[in-house]
Amino acid sequence: MASESLKSLVITSIGTAGPNDAASVALGLGVSVPHVISAFYRAPTTLVDRLPDATATAVAELLASLGCEVEIVPSDSPPPELAQLLDVAVHITDEARFEPVAAAAATFLGCPEEEARRLLLATPPVLLGQVSSATVEALRHRLGEGVSVLSSDPALAGYDVLLGECPAVHRARLLADLRAMGFDPDTGPWVLRGLTKDQADAIWARHRRTPSLQVTNQNFYRYEVVLNGGEADATTTAALTSTGVPVDVVPRLFNALPVIVADELSERAAKDLIAKLTQVGLEVHAELTTFLQLGVRVNAWTSPTKVRATLRAAGLKDPPDAIPFVLGPWPELTARLVRNMLVSAGTDAELADGELVNAGGRA
Repeated sequence: MASESLKSLVITSIGTAGPNDAASVALGLGVSVPHVISAFYRAPTTLVDRLPDATATAVAELLASLGCEVEIVPSDSPPPELAQLLDVAVHITDEARFEPVAAAAATFLGCPEEEARRLLLATPPVLLGQVSSATVEALRHRLGEGVSVLSSDPALAGYDVLLGECPAVHRARLLADLRAMGFDPDTGPWVLRGLTKDQADAIWARHRRTPSLQVTNQNFYRYEVVLNGGEADATTTAALTSTGVPVDVVPRLFNALPVIVADELSERAAKDLIAKLTQVGLEVHAELTTFLQLGVRVNAWTSPTKVRATLRAAGLKDPPDAIPFVLGPWPELTARLVRNMLVSAGTDAELADGELVNAGGRA
């Protein structure tokens, strides 16, 4: 009698499964939990090999019930081509969706919602590292609307080293060591720019405990394009409406200069848009917004008691008791969340320049 053909199980996408499902799969297959998690996030990859046909079918049905996308193939089939591994950041574009997105991210990552919120509020907001494009697409589908999911190949990305406020002794030690490593660092906050992944990792391994040190991937930076000058005519109107500006708004832009005409752009997209707008005679420039600090200006309130309670719940110990006032500054998303919370509490609140906050609380 012919021997039974053996099968391999190939995970093609994590789908709607999550790391919390890995334990039950590992137990059923007799493999390690880290192996299952790696197969989930780096799909397509072979989860297990040389299974009897009936067993392979049963396990595939289990995986499908958990939300995984899986294929059964003959064991002598070529293994899946190794996926390019990517790092992933998630920018919240609609602050009203922050809590649902945080809940979905927590499930996808297998972490508490508090940790997911912390990752989403980071600058830049990196959620995952070393995952496949199939996982990126699964995450994009899981998070839904109101977000921009960005991926980057670490081998091709440029990295920056940033240093905020820290004790002078730590700053001196970092700069001296960077010089010894062959770099020519600035004193900060942009200490080094355009490093390779290996260079950035070497610096981080040596100095990760330095207060306020960041190593950031340039592919995750976001830019806005600002219109500085020009005239409204048929050609410039067509160029501006192509960015999403309503045609009836275009004439008013030139009476409110400078004005933002596009945001949430990658560096490449910002450069391309600047070239396009410059070509038709418009004066424009790009501004990096990833590290932007904003305040929230409270202009009016209908219920001071409710607003002050809302601010205390947000962590402000002693909210002002008279308007107008400016709170912050915070990173952009945090400021937008605070504004959204205050507006929901019946407050007339708007974003304010972080420099205004630093110059004094009242305006």
